[in-house]
Amino acid sequence: MQQSPINNAQNHDMTKVGLSELVRLHIQDYFIAHNGELPASGLYKCVITEVERPLFQIVLNAVKGNQAKASKILGINRNTFRKKIIELGIVRVKRTKT
Repeated sequence: MQQSPINNAQNHDMTKVGLSELVRLHIQDYFIAHNGELPASGLYKCVITEVERPLFQIVLNAVKGNQAKASKILGINRNTFRKKIIELGIVRVKRTKT
C-alpha cells in the first residue's frame, strides 16, 4: 500500500512549504485515496471551491465585513466578490459602526 504524501509532509516544517506544494500534496493524497480508480468528474470545481471559501472568509473577516476592501485585497471587482460569496455560501459579516 502506498503511503499518503500528506503524512510524509507532516514530518517536515509546514511553514516552509508553499501553498502550491500543499495543494499538490492534498491532490496527490486524494488520488491515492481512490486506490487506483479515477475520481468522479468535477475535481477542478471542487479544488477551486476548497481554496476560495477559506480565502474569501479570512479576507472578509480581516476587513470586518467591508466588501469593497475585501474585493480590493483580492484584486477582483466588488460585484464579482458579492456573487462569489453567495455561490460559496459565505455568511456576510455585519460591520459595526464605531
